[in-house]
Parts: sequence; C-alpha cells; structure tokens
Amino acid sequence: MNNQMLDDIAGKVATGLKMAMQAKDAGKEQVQTILEQALESLDIVTEERMMVQEAMLKKAHVELIELKERVTELEAQLNQVKS
Repeated sequence: MNNQMLDDIAGKVATGLKMAMQAKDAGKEQVQTILEQALESLDIVTEERMMVQEAMLKKAHVELIELKERVTELEAQLNQVKS
C-alpha cells in the first residue's frame, strides 16, 4: 500500500463518518419532532405548571379554612347578640 491509497481510504472513512453523524443528527431531530407532536396531542402539563397549580390550590385551601373559622366566629357573635 502506498501513501496515496492510505490517503484515499482515510478520506473515504472521514466522509463516511461525516455522513453517519449527519444521519444521526437528522434522525435525532426527527424523533424529537415526533415526540413533541405526540406530547402536544396529549392533555398534559409541564412540571412547572403543575407546581404553580399546586401552590394555588394550597393557598385556596388555607383561605377556605380561614373563611370557615371567620364564619364560625361571626355565627357565635350573632348568637350572642340574639341571646
């Protein structure tokens, strides 16, 4: 084997590797697109959105408890006035 043959083989290997990497990248992008489209069709939320909803629910729960306590206090005061 001479240097020219080795250079040709190295060039072909480099070209083949470059094409393989491009195919890999294209395949990765295609899979990502398919997954994104599939997830969009499902009615799901992100973790961040879920955390926001949980925080709002906790706040509403605390406010409800406070309102129930306030109603109980006002009913007690009303009963005292009636007596």
